Amino acid sequence: MISSYQLLCILLLSRLSAEFFYPSVGGYGWSTIAAAALTEGVRFLLALPFLLYSIRGTSFYGSTARKSRIAGWVFAVAAAFLISLAAVRGALYTAEFAQRTVLVGMSGAVSAVLTAAFAVYSASKGAEAIARSGVIILAGTAILTVIIAIAAIPHMRELQLPQAEMDGSFFEQVYERIYRGGEYMIFAALLPYVKRTEKGLSPCGALLCFSGISLVSVILINVFGMAVLGEFYGVADFPFTAAAQLSDIALFKRLDGFAGAMWSAAAALRCGMLLFSAYAVIYAVVSERKGARNEKNTHRGNTGRMSASQRMR
Repeated sequence: MISSYQLLCILLLSRLSAEFFYPSVGGYGWSTIAAAALTEGVRFLLALPFLLYSIRGTSFYGSTARKSRIAGWVFAVAAAFLISLAAVRGALYTAEFAQRTVLVGMSGAVSAVLTAAFAVYSASKGAEAIARSGVIILAGTAILTVIIAIAAIPHMRELQLPQAEMDGSFFEQVYERIYRGGEYMIFAALLPYVKRTEKGLSPCGALLCFSGISLVSVILINVFGMAVLGEFYGVADFPFTAAAQLSDIALFKRLDGFAGAMWSAAAALRCGMLLFSAYAVIYAVVSERKGARNEKNTHRGNTGRMSASQRMR
């Protein structure tokens, strides 16, 4: 079992890592920031059913299977497929990110195999191991990111962003960003593994905190990249690591290698989280159906014993 604070940490790690290892979308302008903010709002609205079920303290997929076996399996299989697809897609992009920032010169296929192996290994260790590792990696990446941001302050310039235009490219950015998500599906899958206490943060509170922190963090990451790179932001595939190349502290003249290594590890762990979430979704339905059958068999056994007792009387 994991705590709500650990759940919050791994959700943030998943969301923020996706902002780094996926190639940037959009360009230098308010449209990119507006698309990022709108995407966070759309994701939250789509996740409202999960939020409502978390308030009730029940698993979305387990509750659906309890009411209808067919509906439970349909939702579970569809969710597991989407989560697995996000894991595979994330592993491929993680391998590309690592190859271009850390493992320079290594084959892309080898990088993908290493990322997939780490993801499978992480998923096999279960929710608790993933949560503990996620908290540690999140702390390390957060500290390093803040250091890079401070070191890059001398290179920042005043933002002179073009106005946002609600054209086709804007909505393409929103669609692409939504497609890169998956944190709310992780939340719904891991809900049965979260300890519920009377005091402290609840799962519902963790989700609300995640939504707010994610919105603010994504906007700040994009503003930071635009402030450091200027108009070159639009041509950089990985703006943060490009900005990190300008950061230097004492003996460390370039921090992009450290950033690439840390966020590659975070992205690989994200893939492991997604794989375990796909397993957890199917397991929730299977265990719910087994529990229902066991309860039904127990009821039949009790009825049979009562009937025998009545005949003896």
